[in-house]
Amino acid sequence: MVKTAWLRPSALFLAAAILSVVGGVVFFHSEWPPFKQAHWRTENIGQTFLWLGAIFAITALIYFALQRFSKIRVSAALSYVHFGVSLGAVAVGLFLDLWLSLTYRTVAGENAWDSFWRAFGASWTAELWALQILFAAQVLFLCNLAVGAYRRLRMRSSSHNIA
Repeated sequence: MVKTAWLRPSALFLAAAILSVVGGVVFFHSEWPPFKQAHWRTENIGQTFLWLGAIFAITALIYFALQRFSKIRVSAALSYVHFGVSLGAVAVGLFLDLWLSLTYRTVAGENAWDSFWRAFGASWTAELWALQILFAAQVLFLCNLAVGAYRRLRMRSSSHNIA
């Protein structure tokens, strides 16, 4: 029982929320990437971690409520995929920004205005990818919930047909 309790989706998302909040407290008012030669930086990475902690905590609460108070049973496999894709969105948001900042170079013959707009567009690349991946994770969760509700309604209607 104890081993399986830690593998539940609500426990996984709660663990991610706790780790995110701890990271948010530790890195509050810290810049990301942590080196000065970066072309763009996030002013307060701790605040980002706190927001991620809130998102993970809300998701854990939803999974817990579904498990505890509802008779809708979501697929464990899809829940684990949801968790993995959500963590992937966090990783892309943090490390794609770092990689782009390291690899960004000005183009020869480019004026300052064009260089600014190209850098500004590149700086949003990581956030947009992360948001798209996080959106895909939430769509996956909603599909999982819909399949669970469909199974519940089908099971309920078949039990009424028998009686």
